[in-house]
Amino acid sequence: MNKKKKILILMSKTGNGHLSVAETLKEYFEYIDPKKYEVKIVDALQDYSTQIIKNMSKSYVPVVKYLPTLYTSGFYFTDNEIRLSLLLSLIRLQSRRKITQLVDSFNPDLIISVHPLVNNVSGEIAKKKKIPFAVVITDMYNVHESWFNRDSDLYVAPNKYVAKQCRKHGIKNIITHPIPVKLKFSKNTDKDKIRKKYNLDKDKYTILFTFGGSGTVNPTKIIKELTKKDINKYQIIVINGKNIKTFKDIEKLKSKSKMNIVNLGFINNMEDIMNVSDIAVCKAGSTTIQELFTTQVVPIVVNFVRGQEKDCADFVKLKRAGIVNKRKIIESIETITKNTKRLERYKKNEAKLAEKDSGLKTVKELIKLIK
Repeated sequence: MNKKKKILILMSKTGNGHLSVAETLKEYFEYIDPKKYEVKIVDALQDYSTQIIKNMSKSYVPVVKYLPTLYTSGFYFTDNEIRLSLLLSLIRLQSRRKITQLVDSFNPDLIISVHPLVNNVSGEIAKKKKIPFAVVITDMYNVHESWFNRDSDLYVAPNKYVAKQCRKHGIKNIITHPIPVKLKFSKNTDKDKIRKKYNLDKDKYTILFTFGGSGTVNPTKIIKELTKKDINKYQIIVINGKNIKTFKDIEKLKSKSKMNIVNLGFINNMEDIMNVSDIAVCKAGSTTIQELFTTQVVPIVVNFVRGQEKDCADFVKLKRAGIVNKRKIIESIETITKNTKRLERYKKNEAKLAEKDSGLKTVKELIKLIK
């Protein structure tokens, strides 16, 4: 019996996107042949570093939420090869020993990084131990300096713009596929069945609100304003994640409104919700935006972290695949729904940026490194 090929995926839970892409890659390895590949996902910064790096990792969410200016300043300050080298040296010093121990114990045939701050140390270890090393970039546009590592055997860039950046940094071994989204987004969906489940009318525009769980935006005021519009034109789905307060606020609003509001907490079937939605009022997380492109739900970006998410919002504008507007949200919804041609034009632009089998193609390329 042939021995399983071991795949080690290194990420960090500084944002949900890195974990989502790591899980997607694992899913596709197992989809291709569950008996042939053993995939281990590791939070390198939280579980295989010293307390200094652990504290830095833990601080990401509260800093982004409560001190966004501080995060933005740090992001752009380190987006420079010389200044970045100081941060990477610290990470290397504080995590190399433990990650080396991890690699020695797991003995992987391939190491994949889906987080920019682990590229340097993991690439260095992989090179020393002669293990193939790949980087899958999970940001969408004008990516941070920390993503680039010339020692990699393969880079997966989400589009031609990021691939061009890679080449400018001396990286040659690049393939281009959109950010991988989970396998369930590629499957055919029975939209009528989903609409029936949530009591949705196929003749109304379905507006999805999907940023409540982050706690950085309260959708209640926006939704309240929307409920004053034509109840025969719109219906609303709200994904609150684990934000209990927002969920309760929407419940109160729902009890007083004649507009159909589907109020949900944390869900595991986002692909179903997106497949019956027309517009998504959202943050500019790269994986969320790529999922919207895949299901052709037009994003109205109303919030973003100034840094990687700001660049993602810029990409939405550049490709005319949605609207970025923090203030005139209702006006943006009505602009899109004013005529069907405008909505279809946005959807066509999204379709050009989607690739439903991107994850499968990416993993097939990664497998070539260990054949």
